[in-house]
Amino acid sequence: MSRYVKYIIDQVRRETENEDSADFVGISDAEFIQYLNDAQYNIQSQIVALHPDVFVVEKDFSIAESDGDFLIPSDSFLGNKLIAVKYSSTGNDDDLYNLRETSLSRMQKTPNGDPAYYTVIRSGGVGRIKLTPSPSSVGKLKIYYVQRLRELDLRRGQVGAVTISTSTISALNIDLAKNSDIDSLNEHNHICIIDEEGNKKAENIKIDSINSSTGAITVNSSFALASSETIAVGDYIVGGKYTTTAPDIDPSVERYLIAYCAWKILKRDSSIDSTEAAQELSMMAQDIIKSYSLISEDVQYIPEINESEDWLI
Repeated sequence: MSRYVKYIIDQVRRETENEDSADFVGISDAEFIQYLNDAQYNIQSQIVALHPDVFVVEKDFSIAESDGDFLIPSDSFLGNKLIAVKYSSTGNDDDLYNLRETSLSRMQKTPNGDPAYYTVIRSGGVGRIKLTPSPSSVGKLKIYYVQRLRELDLRRGQVGAVTISTSTISALNIDLAKNSDIDSLNEHNHICIIDEEGNKKAENIKIDSINSSTGAITVNSSFALASSETIAVGDYIVGGKYTTTAPDIDPSVERYLIAYCAWKILKRDSSIDSTEAAQELSMMAQDIIKSYSLISEDVQYIPEINESEDWLI
C-alpha cells in the first residue's frame, strides 16, 4: 500500500508550484483527489486490458434451491468483470467445479439441477450472474472477479465513540476535538471506516445525517456490519463507498498517480510543460504495464478440457 493521499497531494503541489491553497486562492485538495482517482482508473484499466488476473479476488455465495440469479459484487471492475465462476452442490470447496460461460441467446429453460453454465447479464453499471440450470439443492457459488481499486479521500474525522450490538451500529460519534470535515462527509450517503494505514475496518456504512454540533452520526437502520468488520475509537472516517486514504496499489505505481495528477494540473494552468509531461506519462504507463506481465515466472500449462464431465480441470 502507498502513502497517505495528503502526502501525495503535497508532492504534486511542489512539483507543479501550486503550494498556495485557501478557500478562494489556489487549487483545492478536492481537485487533486479527483485527478488522483482518475489516474487510478486509468492505470488499472490499462493493466486489466492486458493482464486481467492482476486484481482478482474471490467471493462465496451460499445459495438456496432454485436460486440461480446473483448480483456481481458492486466493487467489481466496471461492475461485471468476471474471471471464473465455480459451483458446489454440497457446499464443500473440494466439490467445486468450473461453470462455463454462455450467451443469453444460447440459454434454454431447463429443469432444476446442478448448474453447468452461467451467463453475465449487464445493465448499466450493474452485472448479474444467471445459472443454468437453476440449482436443485442448497449449495455454494464461488466467483473470481477483478476488484476495482478503492477511491481516494482525505481523513475527514476520527471516531470518538462507538457502540455496536452484534452487527448493528447503535451509536457512532466523530471526535470534534480532532480535525474534522463534517461538511464533506455530509455530501455523501455512505462513509467508510479505516485505520491509520488505510486498511478497511468497515465499509459502505449508510448514513442519514451527521450533527455538526455534537458529531453524532445517524446510521441508517438498514445497515449491518459484516462479520469481519469492526470499529474502534481513533479509527479514521472517509466519505463515499469503497474509499480509503492510501492507494490500493504497489508503491512503485504511485509515481504514475503523481505524474498523471501533475500533468492535469499543468494543463489546467495552461503550462507549456504539459506536453512533455504527457509524453513522460505515456512511457511510464507502458513501463508499469510491462512489469505486470512478469509477475509469474512459473511454467504456464495448457488447460485440460474434460468434455464428459462438462467442467474445466
